[in-house]
Amino acid sequence: MKLDGIWMESIELDKIVPIYVENVSKRAVEKMVKILEGGDQLSSHVIVEKDRTEDKYWLVAGYPEYLAYKKMNEMHKRCPKIFCVIQRYSNETEQRIKLLRRMFHHQTTKWLDKHMLIDQMVNSGVKVVTIARKLGVTQAEIENYFVHPDIPFDIIKKARENEGSLINIEKIRKLPIHSMLKHKLYQRAVLPKRHPARLTTDKLQKIKWLLKRDYFNDLGREDQWEMLQQALDYRGTLENIWDLDIERRLKRMSQGELILKFTFDPDSYNNDLNFSDLIN
Repeated sequence: MKLDGIWMESIELDKIVPIYVENVSKRAVEKMVKILEGGDQLSSHVIVEKDRTEDKYWLVAGYPEYLAYKKMNEMHKRCPKIFCVIQRYSNETEQRIKLLRRMFHHQTTKWLDKHMLIDQMVNSGVKVVTIARKLGVTQAEIENYFVHPDIPFDIIKKARENEGSLINIEKIRKLPIHSMLKHKLYQRAVLPKRHPARLTTDKLQKIKWLLKRDYFNDLGREDQWEMLQQALDYRGTLENIWDLDIERRLKRMSQGELILKFTFDPDSYNNDLNFSDLIN
């Protein structure tokens, strides 16, 4: 049954082609697979557009669900076909708009995914005001997903490859430090996800604390970078401070015991006490 160019149909999973590959966590996919394994249906349907000429369907919404069905089929060979909401083919711009609508209003999506789709649309000639109107948001909200031209292209590329936070990169750009130091921080922010030296939101907060210290800006570039590295490795810095403080306190305790040993004579104390008792 078709309703205004929209219908539901069971189609082969292999014929579905995503128009955009979103960043979906492995854990989220595994949760949906468990639901399917239990014999239940997912809460959201996969939405596709039927190609006009080829026997394929363009995935415009429901990429996480699509991954779950695909994983289920790989594991158990149980989902070669899935029920989808099928819409008439529109065009590339409208497909991206549909995907962005879902990202903005119906699912939790990473900032980078929204940025990349908006960036593709703007580069293809779609005006920001048009994107905002079609999504039902303000122009300022769309502009929040732009990347400042001062941020080097190689950093943006690395951020996309390693799922780096462009929000943190933008925060680095606004720091009141020399561009050379900013670039070093950019490089830390786009390291691989599990890299111990990767600049995280938490580490960036410690850097902001450091920059508020009086006379930090009076230091030379090398000294500033050394202190920034201390902030980046704030745990190691704190542990070193604690170790030194513990060592200092233990040393003070041992010196106190030594002084007490040489100044306090129990025999003398007992003799004085006995002499006093005899007088009384």
